[in-house]
Amino acid sequence: MSVSTERSGRRPTIKEVAAAAGVSTAAVSQAFNNKGRLSEATRRRILDAALELGWSPNAPAAALRNARTRSLALVVRRPTDVLGSDPHFSELITGIEGELAP
Repeated sequence: MSVSTERSGRRPTIKEVAAAAGVSTAAVSQAFNNKGRLSEATRRRILDAALELGWSPNAPAAALRNARTRSLALVVRRPTDVLGSDPHFSELITGIEGELAP
């Protein structure tokens, strides 16, 4: 496998991971999404190639493709409440983060 993409300063592509692992781009996607019928050896080869190349899924690109950002917006009427004058808001935000964390 070649790690030339790390040195060039650009992100490696899913195509480069597929080529390095000797599989299709669909197989790379399946390995990262735990879908499809990949053997454990193939899945491991793909994950090892991705690790060596420094590849990780591109969250903004996935959000565009799937029309889902996996983000949550919290709208507060008075920003000063969040900045410390009312402890209720910091507890609320901390609780929301705790529930949503993976």
